[in-house]
Amino acid sequence: MNNEEKMLQILTQMQTDIKDLKSDVKDLKSDVKNLKSDIKDLKSDMKKVDLNIKGLWEDIVKGETRLEKHEQRYHQHQHS
Repeated sequence: MNNEEKMLQILTQMQTDIKDLKSDVKDLKSDVKNLKSDIKDLKSDMKKVDLNIKGLWEDIVKGETRLEKHEQRYHQHQHS
């Protein structure tokens, strides 16, 4: 194999490697785009979960307040 053939082989391999790299970069860009979309969806879902948890705590506090009032009335009634 002469020098020209070796150079041609090297250049051909480099072209193949560059083509593969470009394809890999394209795939990575697509994956990153999908990840960004998924993260956006997760953030939206987390906001909903946070609101639901806040609502649950508000309901618990209301329930505890009502229970305390009922207990007070019950104890007042028992002592009457």
